[in-house]
Amino acid sequence: MLHTKLSYLCTLVWLPVLVYSNQLAHIESELGIETFNLPTLQNGIQLLGNIDTVSFYKYSGQQNFTNSESCSNAKSSLIYYSNDILVELLSSNEFSSNAMIDNIIPLSEDSFILSGIGSISNYDLSKQVVYNLTTLSIYPIFDESLNTVTTILVDNDTVYFGGNFTFNGSTGTYMWNFKDNVTSPLPFEGFSKNSKVNSILKLNDDNILFTGEFSTLGNNTYLTLKSDHDNNSSVNLTSIELGSLVSLKAATWTTGSSGRLDPSNLICPNNQKESWLQSGNTGSFTVNLPYDVIPAKIRLFNSPNSDNEVSVFRITTNPSNSILNLTYIDPLSGQLTYCDAFCPLYTTRILKSQAQNDSFSISDKVKLVSDNTTIIKWGQNYQDFAFVNPVDLESLTFHALNSYGSNVALMGFQLFQDSFNSFANDTLNEPNCNNETSVTSVSLSENDWKSVSNSINYISTHYTPEINTVPSVEFSVDLQYNGQYTIDLYTPGCSSDGTCSSRGIVNVTVWDTTDNSVISTKSIYQNNEQLKYDQLYSGTLNISTCRITLTYQKGLYATNSPVTIVADRAIVSIVKLDTSDLNQLTATNTKYHIGLNGLFQYQLSNFTSTFNASEDSVTETSLLQSVNDTLKMNASIIAKLYQNDTLLIADQNSGISVIKLGYDSEVYSIDSTEISGKVNSFNDFDDSIFIAGDNLKLSGAASNNLIYNGSFHQFTGNDGNQTKNFAYITIDDSELLVLNNNFIWNISDSQQVKNDSNLCLGIWSSAQNNYNDNIMYGSIGLNQFTDVNGSISVESNGTISSLGMHIASDAYLGLYLNSSSTVYAYESSSEENSLYFNNSMQVLNITSWPGRVSSILYSANQSLLAVGTSSSNGLGAQLTILNTTTNSVAHKQTLLGTSFNITGLLNFETNSTLLIGGDFNLTNVNCNGLCLYNYNTNNFSTFANGLISGYVTSLQFYNDTSFIVSGLYDSKNTSNISLSMFNLNTNELIPLRQNEEKLESFIVSNSSIIAWNMTNIFIYENEEWSHLQIPHTNYSSEISSVSVVTGSISGNSLTKRDYLSSNKILILNGQFYSSQYGTIQSYVYDFNQWAPYMTFEAGSNQETTNGANLFVDQDVTNMFNTPVILRNTNSTVTAPKTTSSGSSASATAMASSTPHPKKPHTKSKKIHRGFVVLIGLALALGTVAVLGLFGILLAALFRDEEIKYQPLTPHIDENDMVDTVPPEKLMKFM
Repeated sequence: MLHTKLSYLCTLVWLPVLVYSNQLAHIESELGIETFNLPTLQNGIQLLGNIDTVSFYKYSGQQNFTNSESCSNAKSSLIYYSNDILVELLSSNEFSSNAMIDNIIPLSEDSFILSGIGSISNYDLSKQVVYNLTTLSIYPIFDESLNTVTTILVDNDTVYFGGNFTFNGSTGTYMWNFKDNVTSPLPFEGFSKNSKVNSILKLNDDNILFTGEFSTLGNNTYLTLKSDHDNNSSVNLTSIELGSLVSLKAATWTTGSSGRLDPSNLICPNNQKESWLQSGNTGSFTVNLPYDVIPAKIRLFNSPNSDNEVSVFRITTNPSNSILNLTYIDPLSGQLTYCDAFCPLYTTRILKSQAQNDSFSISDKVKLVSDNTTIIKWGQNYQDFAFVNPVDLESLTFHALNSYGSNVALMGFQLFQDSFNSFANDTLNEPNCNNETSVTSVSLSENDWKSVSNSINYISTHYTPEINTVPSVEFSVDLQYNGQYTIDLYTPGCSSDGTCSSRGIVNVTVWDTTDNSVISTKSIYQNNEQLKYDQLYSGTLNISTCRITLTYQKGLYATNSPVTIVADRAIVSIVKLDTSDLNQLTATNTKYHIGLNGLFQYQLSNFTSTFNASEDSVTETSLLQSVNDTLKMNASIIAKLYQNDTLLIADQNSGISVIKLGYDSEVYSIDSTEISGKVNSFNDFDDSIFIAGDNLKLSGAASNNLIYNGSFHQFTGNDGNQTKNFAYITIDDSELLVLNNNFIWNISDSQQVKNDSNLCLGIWSSAQNNYNDNIMYGSIGLNQFTDVNGSISVESNGTISSLGMHIASDAYLGLYLNSSSTVYAYESSSEENSLYFNNSMQVLNITSWPGRVSSILYSANQSLLAVGTSSSNGLGAQLTILNTTTNSVAHKQTLLGTSFNITGLLNFETNSTLLIGGDFNLTNVNCNGLCLYNYNTNNFSTFANGLISGYVTSLQFYNDTSFIVSGLYDSKNTSNISLSMFNLNTNELIPLRQNEEKLESFIVSNSSIIAWNMTNIFIYENEEWSHLQIPHTNYSSEISSVSVVTGSISGNSLTKRDYLSSNKILILNGQFYSSQYGTIQSYVYDFNQWAPYMTFEAGSNQETTNGANLFVDQDVTNMFNTPVILRNTNSTVTAPKTTSSGSSASATAMASSTPHPKKPHTKSKKIHRGFVVLIGLALALGTVAVLGLFGILLAALFRDEEIKYQPLTPHIDENDMVDTVPPEKLMKFM
């Protein structure tokens, strides 16, 4: 039952007082979960059949996690786990179809925060809901959705939420005081528009670290400082770029004969290495661009060798050899300066000296030009030169005109443009440096795309409508600033590749990825003869990924003819940017704003009424100042704290830094590791951190996942696949990682755990509090014993083991032979039934049967093994006598009948005769259900003159002179007998139970008889029948086998029934459908209470486990063999005085007048009935004679001689005797 938020808050005040321990006991009480102790058996039992998985039933609700559906096509639910007990808190029906819980966070001793999408119990998960284990209730934290929440931090009574959302004017973060149930923005009012928070970490009691994608605070007055605090050390100016870096990987280079040039190092400079060197004071090199470019600026890195540094240079175009006009910031004055034919390039010594000049402000190092579309700057080892009049170039030459030393050399050379090119040929999108992430990318459909032979600029494919995959190309450009842009699509001409007759029409659409809406769409004809471009859009775009899709629309000619689709590039060009942050940064006012770069340290002590932000910057912390220099501008930062003193910082696009922290979060050291690649998430587990990413390179080896536990290690357990979902759980004392919902990794064993019937996990998210309460979202299948592959032994201590039979299939019937040997019947792969002896581990090969073996009898005195079977495939039931000494067939008889079955055997050893019971009719010897077979003469004969006629299911000796018969049969005078006793001395049949429903079998335990049919259990004791009702089961339940064993169930303090006071337990096998326990295959009953015992599932070649028979491997020879001589004479029937209609009540009434069978006992001499009658008569006469003589003697001794005899006066006179006596006179004498 779900309570409202108000009702939850009413109880919340008292919960901290009441809850300090694991919630399992409370949950069990609230949900009515029963726990069961396993019975302790004196001896083990066996389950015969094709069994695959077995579990002891320990608690109600366990069935939700043990059936096969827990693994196949399972739906996710909210699951609680503790102390090896799984509880389904909310079923899959409580979740909407699109529900997904991404984060589960412990909130308090009894509560967890659930965050995600969709709804749970009609509560929107994006409103951040709380599940309380004490009240088992849910309530939302926020009144409106927070959209995407990526991180949650619980700090005492305050909960911080971070992600990609805006709530009540605060972007990226919001907080909630759960004690007071008050939500509010943080004092700094979140971050700027379109910001995103990836991580929120508690560094200490006064410091909370926020990381993500943001450049300023919602209230940026906290970032405003006076000019005397002008300190740009916290801003990495090298990373601030408005346009894009031109990829020169596909360019070709030439230099003079005396020169040496390394293009890969030139475009990705190394601080200590020259990339181009030419002897002498002058030199040049030419770069031929892979495509036409309108460059915005050039960046030059002078040589690190002072003898080779260039002092003067110029840039010319080819082939016109025109000199380009440039503008730059003079590092000596900080002023904007122009040059053309003779442009100065300063030495690295001068640049470093000027960079450390405290008198220089930011505006002396960074300036915006070209209508704020280009930013130029200089640093310790480079200078930027912007093109005053940018022109379209295909080739340019760098001329070194003079040197500071003997030679001319450069460390690096880079080109920038005020546009972003996304090429269909992805080779052209590759960044200059391998560890850089390109801002442009492309995704192609699964067609046969190929580069055109005479050009690498564009690609094409041939498409036949309704046969091939529809061609499509998706161009992507990551925009770093809001502003005005134009988007153009280039289409190659068809004359150059001769495809004008096969070109078609494509649809081109521009998408807004923030809400996946369409910005513009149009149809473009591709049959242009020359290169053309179409403008797709001109207007405002915000910081996001600009996505352009090109998709085949139709051909220009026949509908089924192949169409040539071409794709070149999409260009997003800057018209005007919103550079207010940069204007503030480069302004020379008396106050300026400090920019953030995805990292903010929130010190609670700073945000007080006495703190003056204009005097002391909230960003002037050791951590921020140290880390910002290592990050690229516009970084997307994630972080994780390890052991409270190690901070992992990762730009999602460029590797990981390890930061050692000291007291008060001061930075001790920063280790920028050699790890490159994209980092997606950090995840805690077992004193380690699991790092999920894409192409993470460690020591030159690439992997998508790493583990950090003080050092970095590759994790290749999931075959290097990317990890999108992570969960860490502990099941049955095993610590497990669950990746992407179904990949399981055992931490202790360092190996994968395959999903199977033993353990099947489909976990999306999980959490554990300090009290061992575990909450998971997903599905779990858990069985104790799996892959047992056939018949099993359940030991007395509760362990299970395979019987280890060396046969191809599974046993279904067993019989104890002696202390070292047991025989089993099984069906082979050829559908023949055979016997298997476990002492020799051999199959009896001398014979087999087409029908299933339904009864086995063994006589050690005679070395005889009798086997009865059922009919099969038109062949009759068979009776076989085997000689166990010679291992030979002594006799084999067939009872011709299509549905005959031999179900019971009794052996009269002295007569060499078997009493055979079953479902058959031998008319020639007048046997219907019960017949005698003499295995010396090999003859059948009627039993008791055909007294019993019907279906006999089981036979067993009750004592030396009687046996019991179950089934459904008639006698000569009584019909519908389901259980009776036959006296061998008197040939008298005593019906014990009459019912129109057949009894399947029975067990004699002490003086009681336990009988059952397919659905009910009955006990006959003290001449009364009682009906045992299996609790919580429906009418579809079926009983397949029953055994009584010696044992006990711990914790049971009730008094047992008298007749079974010697620790007897009833075990039932079958298929029991319970509303409370699910489908159970085994129950136990200690004659006080019922308890579910086991669940098990069949192997692949058996549909159900109803036929998994209980077998107790103990000596039962005396139950089926007797040395008593069989006298087959005329019979009589002692009929009950009361008949039964089959109900429990009528069965009890019948039993009250039914003779009670004598208790079975050991062999002893007995007095026949005639002698008992004579002895009783003699004793009676003797007693009467003695009493008479004693009376006469007393009368003689004490008589009174003076008393005279007086006749008695009658109460009624003679007249009254003649007349009618009135009632009132009569009544007074009564």
